[in-house]
Amino acid sequence: MIPFLDTWSRCSHTLAALTGSKTTTPGPPARYIDQGDGVAESPRTPFRQRVKIERKGERTRSTRPERPIPLGHGGLDGDMQRYSRQVILKGFGLVGQKKLQEAKVLVAGAGGLGSAALFYLAAAGVGTLGISDFDTVVCSNLNRQILHFSEDIDRPKPDSAAEKIARLNPEVKVVKHSSRLHRANVASVIGGYDLVIDATDNFIARYLISDCCYFLKKPVVEGAVSDYDGILLTIIPDRTPCYRCLYPMPPEDGVLPASSDTGILGPVAGIIGTAQALEAIKLILGIGETVSGRILTFDGLKTSFQEIPWGRRPACPLCGDEPTIHEVS
Repeated sequence: MIPFLDTWSRCSHTLAALTGSKTTTPGPPARYIDQGDGVAESPRTPFRQRVKIERKGERTRSTRPERPIPLGHGGLDGDMQRYSRQVILKGFGLVGQKKLQEAKVLVAGAGGLGSAALFYLAAAGVGTLGISDFDTVVCSNLNRQILHFSEDIDRPKPDSAAEKIARLNPEVKVVKHSSRLHRANVASVIGGYDLVIDATDNFIARYLISDCCYFLKKPVVEGAVSDYDGILLTIIPDRTPCYRCLYPMPPEDGVLPASSDTGILGPVAGIIGTAQALEAIKLILGIGETVSGRILTFDGLKTSFQEIPWGRRPACPLCGDEPTIHEVS
């Protein structure tokens, strides 16, 4: 029996003994074909992953090296073995990897959300990553901002993040934007990218980025966290509701508590930031379904997700029937 199935079988029977319930054992694994050299191959296994057949009937992974993916194959550059586990996915392939390599993604905010998003986008092989953050690393960041280490305290966050990304995947081009985004520069920064991940922690930046993305017709993946909770939504201009359909106007100063008052549990930021990276990858590849037109909320104390339907607001000041906002302000 395959080790995972064997473990599952033992766990399920143990659970049955404790609860008195009936269990079902998973069906037999896919048939493996003996090649006549003591090695079996599964016709379902991508790249014909090889395993040994021992006399006892147990299978263990072969010590044979994996068959490498040719460098430069299909117009791709670099060490493609790095991406072999995602290239074999259905609907992904070398074409999908090439799309990632050619993509340009701006991550606004290199904090808790941005750290997780940047790390996974870099690991996946997104060709160009922009990092927009004007802040420096402080000690209280370190419980959730995983791109920054103790020795990075007082360093600009774009510098700290770029260094870690280069160590993880030197094939990724990193562009640092260390100035605060404002009305005069936001369009020139965002205009150079295919999509934006909004990982900022203040409403001024969030509305500025959202409005700019609407006018430039750039998709934006919004994420936010507070204490044990998180929220995720993807906005595609002219196809989905915009951010102002949900929150027409920013709240007044002091109405909502800051994260320094409510606190943030690090893994919650990691979950939402990773989900933002996943949304970006799906948008780049054109696969699956994004959370556009839906709001995804996460309750960390219950480890539960909830979807909330979200539609366009006819009276929205940005994308409504009679908009009142015609430029980034």
